[in-house]
Order: sequence, then structure tokens, then C-alpha cells
Amino acid sequence: MKSFSTITMLLLLIAGCQQESNPTQQNTQFDPTVGKQIPLEVANRWLALYAGQGRTAEATTYKVTSETFSALQSVPDKTGFAFQHALDEAGTHHILIIPVGKDNVQYDYADILDANSNTVVSNSDANNWIQKYQNANPGKIWYHYFGADIFEEIASYDYTHFDIEPAVNDEGSPQLLLFVWPNTANGRVKDADPIVVDASSQCPPCPK
Repeated sequence: MKSFSTITMLLLLIAGCQQESNPTQQNTQFDPTVGKQIPLEVANRWLALYAGQGRTAEATTYKVTSETFSALQSVPDKTGFAFQHALDEAGTHHILIIPVGKDNVQYDYADILDANSNTVVSNSDANNWIQKYQNANPGKIWYHYFGADIFEEIASYDYTHFDIEPAVNDEGSPQLLLFVWPNTANGRVKDADPIVVDASSQCPPCPK
């Protein structure tokens, strides 16, 4: 059961980015239609642009299996998922996947997945790691939001897992790409093409 304090804290995290931004650029609500598939060749080009700008992906692999994600996807009354950046006590970067409710309230930390380990993260760890990242990165993206609709589409495919990778698009804007691997694939193999999901919304600017 969710406590009032937990919900209040989570609401502040997802709806109260502590930065000024152009109000005309802000979303007024979380949209379940956010996110779309893009061609694999475009995704690969954006990965190359990311590397070409002297940026390197974290050494940690961000991978979530279909079995683990299906449990998270069963959370009711959600509009989508926030892919939240976080830092643990050792300074290791994490991506936490958090269901987002219709009232723009994130769910209890019992429903949060750590993409580093493909496991649920505890309430206390999630709270500490998110705060640590935001304190260290006040001017960077705190999370990427994907709507529920694209994950319903993904669920219709027979997939083993999806990888999460940072990229940069042709305009130089940071992206978070989801590479969804079919059941015939065993990781990234030449003869298996993944489905690639992009077009998340970002905080900041944050939904009101």
C-alpha cells in the first residue's frame, strides 16, 4: 500500500523539476501516446553521433527482460513510464523504470525496476539514488518519459528483452533508445533486427 509521504515525495520528483523553463515548452499532462518506432538505420546513426561527439555510454548494461517488465506493465491506471537517471553510493549510474499514474503521481517504489540489474529496487535506495543524481546534475535531463501505448505495442511482439542506450539525434538533442530484441535473437546478432523505440519526452522541461 502506498503511503501519503511516499506519493507526495514522488509527485515532487516527477512534477517539480527545480529549474526554470519556457512554459510553452512544458507538457500539461503525461501523454500515453508519447514514443514511437524509428528505423534501425536511424538509431545506429544516432548512436554513432553520440560516440562521435566524444560521449561514451556507461559501462553498465541497461537491460530489462520481457518477463520482468510484464510485471511492471501490469500496474493499473498508468499513462506510461519514467526512465529515471540515478546514482548509487559508489557513483554508478542507474536507470530506474517507474510507472506514472493518470494523476501524474509515480507509484510506490515497490513497483520500480533497476535496469542495471533487471530487479526491483528498494524504496530507500531509489529515493537516495534519484536525489543524488539530481543534486549532481541540476542542468541535465533527469528522466525520459514513454507513454503506455508504445509498450502495449511492444507487448504484442514475442521479445526476450530490451536494451536502453543513450544517443544523439541529427539536431544534437539527447535521446534514450529502446532496442527491443525478438525471441529469435540472442543479444545483438547480425541476422536479428530489433524494434527501436524513440521520441520520449524529457524532464526538464517537466510536466506541470
